Amino acid sequence: MIDLVTVEEGHTLTAYGGYPELAAAVRELEGTAAPTVRRLNGHTVWMVNSTSHGGGVAEMMPVIVSLLRQLGVRTEWAVIRPHDRRFFPLTKRLHNLLHGAGEPNLGPEDRALYESISRRLADEFRSWGAPEDLLVINDPQPLGMGAIIKKELGVKAVWRSHIGLREETRATREAWEFLIPWLGAYDRTVFSLGEYVPRSSGGGRTSNTRRSIRSTTRTASSPYTS
Repeated sequence: MIDLVTVEEGHTLTAYGGYPELAAAVRELEGTAAPTVRRLNGHTVWMVNSTSHGGGVAEMMPVIVSLLRQLGVRTEWAVIRPHDRRFFPLTKRLHNLLHGAGEPNLGPEDRALYESISRRLADEFRSWGAPEDLLVINDPQPLGMGAIIKKELGVKAVWRSHIGLREETRATREAWEFLIPWLGAYDRTVFSLGEYVPRSSGGGRTSNTRRSIRSTTRTASSPYTS
């Protein structure tokens, strides 16, 4: 249900540094990263998403993993592959709702399915991860899995959202109401745009979790340093 993806080295920082117009940027990257690399010595960074091909995240991941390894960070790329064929149609509905499309009619059976598959994925991952590792979860599909691992294994965990809509609609509210109970477990959340961060609403647990999310959120242009 979870596969490790083999990542080729690809273009190296040394090769990039050989271009006069890129040399300064490479030196700056290596210098900026050095303190974080030292802190991550002996830890594994787990990059987790839902597919190894097709889509923006799958295209980004080989480059990110390769560059992190070249900088000296032990990094692995894991892809979830649930056996239950109902899971990805459900997360596709969530994806569409976050973009403001589709009918907002998620029900208890959808929540039960999402929780059940997330639990199975988390149980499988436990044999790989360690409490000192860093878990970077991408988008809604593995969100629940990461939240369970964070709570039970004690890893540091970051959720990275690559999707969203600038304005709030009935569809986006429905999707966030579904996802927000899982988000409260994460140490940090990173959104591509500030406008994608879910807005605060009425009282109760969901509202408290939203405030917690907003207080630990970074946009993609801000480096994660804690």
